[in-house]
Amino acid sequence: MNTDEIMARAMKAYFRRQEGIVSEPPSSLSHVEELNGRTYAVLRNSERTVAVYSVAKTGCLRYLKRYPSILRFPVLFPQSWR
Repeated sequence: MNTDEIMARAMKAYFRRQEGIVSEPPSSLSHVEELNGRTYAVLRNSERTVAVYSVAKTGCLRYLKRYPSILRFPVLFPQSWR
């Protein structure tokens, strides 16, 4: 599964989860990140991280209430720092 498919599914899951008007929609800052061998779909807007989904090897997404703190910030650090 490529990153575009993962992001499309994460956006769909996010909007389905909101059940109504979305006050802080994700923006182009959203993307797929790899961290410690795990894949995450990170949805961000200009102010904060809106939602994080864990991506299983099968492609299933799982919404995370708690996620690694490094994912709260935009990607400003090289991959080697993680």
